[in-house]
Amino acid sequence: MDTLKISLKGHSDTRWASKAQPVKATNSQIKEVFKINFDFLCLVNIRNQILSSIDRVNQALQNKSLSMEKASNLLLGLKNALQEIRDTTMKDNFTNATKVAKELQISTTLKESKRKKRKRLELYETDVDVINTSTEQNFRMTIIDSIDIFLTQMTWRYEKIMEISNDFEFLSGHSLTNMNSHDLQKAAADHGLKYNEDINTAEIVEDIKDFKHAALSILPSNESVTFLYLLQMIHDYKLKESYPNIEIAIRIFISMPVTTAPSEKSFSKLKLIKTYLRSTMAQERLSSMAILSIETEIASKLDYKEVIDKFADTKARKISL
Repeated sequence: MDTLKISLKGHSDTRWASKAQPVKATNSQIKEVFKINFDFLCLVNIRNQILSSIDRVNQALQNKSLSMEKASNLLLGLKNALQEIRDTTMKDNFTNATKVAKELQISTTLKESKRKKRKRLELYETDVDVINTSTEQNFRMTIIDSIDIFLTQMTWRYEKIMEISNDFEFLSGHSLTNMNSHDLQKAAADHGLKYNEDINTAEIVEDIKDFKHAALSILPSNESVTFLYLLQMIHDYKLKESYPNIEIAIRIFISMPVTTAPSEKSFSKLKLIKTYLRSTMAQERLSSMAILSIETEIASKLDYKEVIDKFADTKARKISL
């Protein structure tokens, strides 16, 4: 088969990498750092574990051939890793920090901070019972609260990716092989209603039944084929005209990004474009300059003389004599 070419960008340095790298370096050379205390030791150790876990998954999510299903598995693994750090690593963190502190001959006591008062109301109580937390408890609660924020974000992102993946699941090799025609048509109808701006519901419901048999007769091992392989098959066997909606649906799915790193990188261009001297720039010009900056490779190949001539012809005005 001829390879179906899809333009994809390589890995990008993200904010997670920029945070994880210095923390990792500090943690590995902690004994060489001057003027540190026990609080610093505990924080560096736990931050290193959290950021390293996030950065490794974040790098994997930028893989060019990564599917939505694999992305969801990576996020689920990260969620479980953060949960383990939350549940078990906190105790080990204090143990390791204490060991290093003794080697450096510094105090193994957390810095005393203003104690927080937490309200506790029992069902049978009308008055407020105030609980004074210790310094160590307060430290633990602060770290746990931070990890809980990460867990909430990971859970939300995992659920969203799974929701999208489930929308297109009926087109996978596994579903085409194992689902009967009636269930495939029902799934296709639901899909068409949700993506009605790009998909003709009636047509995809009608086409999916025949496409199932066409795929089964062409593909060698239907359960393991990827969406990209299915799209490749449609183009190689000239089936695009016969199943246009299925071809569009597969293209939509495989072109969905599983990471926002390129977007984050693009957004960071704004601070380089809208400087103090350009503070009065209008939105239209700002958007145009942002596109030129983001798409540098394409812009560098333009013939500026031709662009200027075309612009001049467009803006030229006739003067009546």
